[in-house]
Amino acid sequence: LGLVLALAIAGCANENDLTAPQPAGQDQVAPGGLIAVDAPTADAHRFRSRRAKYPLQLGNTWKYVAHVTIEFLGEDDPGLPEEIIRTTKSEITGAANMFGQCYTVEERSITEDISPGEIFKQRVFYRQDHSGLYEATLPVIGPDGMAARAAGPDRIEQQLATLEHGQAWVRTHRALQERIVQMRALRGGAVARFGGDQGGPIGDELTRLDYPLHWGKSWVVVDDAFRMTATVEHLKLLRLPIGRRPAWAVRLESDLFGPEDDVVTYYGREGYLGWQVTVFSDVVNDTGEVIGSLRFVDVEMLQDVEIDRRGELACGN
Repeated sequence: LGLVLALAIAGCANENDLTAPQPAGQDQVAPGGLIAVDAPTADAHRFRSRRAKYPLQLGNTWKYVAHVTIEFLGEDDPGLPEEIIRTTKSEITGAANMFGQCYTVEERSITEDISPGEIFKQRVFYRQDHSGLYEATLPVIGPDGMAARAAGPDRIEQQLATLEHGQAWVRTHRALQERIVQMRALRGGAVARFGGDQGGPIGDELTRLDYPLHWGKSWVVVDDAFRMTATVEHLKLLRLPIGRRPAWAVRLESDLFGPEDDVVTYYGREGYLGWQVTVFSDVVNDTGEVIGSLRFVDVEMLQDVEIDRRGELACGN
């Protein structure tokens, strides 16, 4: 999903604290979670003037940590929320020729604390030129296990089934899982997984970034059954485990989202810096009465990075 200034702003009244876990080990996030404050206008002008592209040099690596929470809101409280820590390690590893184009390959290894020793693999295929950053999409082959697992393991449904309106809670939980599977594609790679036949590529692309980025810039990410748009809202200063970083806050909107859903991604000189996703689903019983709701929150941030902008580009762009 690219674009740095050494700023030192702390204790601002307009801080927006994006809740994340406190550190309990090296794979946890920094104290205080992800903090985003408005960067000064002058810094925004300097940041915009940079002709930086997304860093797609071979060997560039990123490590992200996400805190995922699923809350059950209603009288039939099953004694949750469920909390998951997800770690993603990404590396630019090479190139792939598809649709007559050269795509840079990013390989990801994803783990979750609820499944020790289990590693999920993904590939993302990027194409970049002066106009923007694009991602090739591949057809879905089977369920996206990573997205389903992030929405909650089967034991959650077992607990929900014991409630007075258990089937209504289970139906809503499954529908929420399906939405999260689709929303995971916003992060990239959710439909392209290692192992077995990929089913062959299709010629569609997502527009991750439309250059140059600036306040108010808007573009269509994908125009299909769930049309999705992106809008650059602010230049923010993020407090990350790697230090303070200026980043463009890009809001994603789609017919896929409900009225209370919220998806914001952050991009800086090191590329994708993090996101915050909040998704709500009402629980409706057999008579059509709303008896509760599910809330899914996914806060991801960059924890470590190694990039070399002078390095070799897999596709020369």
